Amino acid sequence: YNFPIVMRICSDSWQQLPVDEKNAATMFVGIANAEPWNGKWTYSSAYARLFTIAKSIGFTGFITMDNNGLPCGFVMGNTKNRDDGGLDFVLCEICYQNNDAGLVYAQKTLDYLSAQLAMRHIVRMLYVEQGGSGVSRYFAMLNFSKMEDVIAVEKRIN
Repeated sequence: YNFPIVMRICSDSWQQLPVDEKNAATMFVGIANAEPWNGKWTYSSAYARLFTIAKSIGFTGFITMDNNGLPCGFVMGNTKNRDDGGLDFVLCEICYQNNDAGLVYAQKTLDYLSAQLAMRHIVRMLYVEQGGSGVSRYFAMLNFSKMEDVIAVEKRIN
């Protein structure tokens, strides 16, 4: 696939993700509830999640437009300080169809995001996701690798 890619920067204005918040939340529900994620997102919960990310300190997001100029996916995240004074980029959401075209758009968007982050001297992108082997394969196809020095833990609050 050799898709042209057009990127739009998501500003801190929620109305610009992708065209408006309704499209982003609807797109997110359709993709996040499908294989391999199999989520249980509703429009309301997706809207709340994306709104919270878009309003976070250090927010960066990019929208990918298809050949017809329509949004076909987006990435969202924010920067976090490290103890050594450097910055990491925490990828909070990546929203693309789980098919060949979606993977191409996702990879091109991540490449663009990586170049933008490198200009800000950010050398690491982190992502944490629940899921099984299907989710692991998806991220492996996008050139993510497991971090040996990271542990994910949880504490249930009753």
